[in-house]
Amino acid sequence: MVLPPEPFRVVANLPFDRTTDILRHLLDDPRTRLARADVVVEWDVAVKRAVPWPSTLNSVLWSAWYRFALVRRLPASAFEPRPRVDAGVLAIERRSVALVDDAQWQSYRAFVASGFRRGVKFVASPAVLRSLRLCSALPRDLDAYQWAELFNARGRPM
Repeated sequence: MVLPPEPFRVVANLPFDRTTDILRHLLDDPRTRLARADVVVEWDVAVKRAVPWPSTLNSVLWSAWYRFALVRRLPASAFEPRPRVDAGVLAIERRSVALVDDAQWQSYRAFVASGFRRGVKFVASPAVLRSLRLCSALPRDLDAYQWAELFNARGRPM
C-alpha cells in the first residue's frame, strides 16, 4: 500500500498477526508523513512499544522519530469474536524534533542494527562510551535517547 505524500493520521484496529508488518510499513522510513497513529494492538505489543526498557531494535529505531504511549487496556471480552488475549490502545505521535536527522535514517538503522547484533562496544569508541557512561551497557539497556546520542557522537571528539 502506498502511503499519502501529505501528512496523515491512522486510526485502526490492527490484526494481531500483522501488527509488526503494518507498523514497519508506517514507521520504518521517517520520511513517511505519518503525523499520528492510534492503533488497537495485542496488549503485550502495546506494552513492549510503550516502555523504554528493555529496548528492542524496532523500538529504538522508531522512537528516534516517534513517541509511543499506552493509552488503555481493552479486555478480550470487549471484542466479537473474542480474541485469546487483551488488547491495548497505542498512541504513536511524530516528534516535533527528531532525535536523529531524517537524512541519516539509513545510517542510523545500520548503526543500531550492528549495535544490537554485535554489542554497543562494536559501534562506539571506548572514549564515547566512557563520556556517556555506557561502558558496560547492553544494547537493550539503552533507550532511544541514548542510542541517538551514541550515533550523533560518532563524529565529535570526546
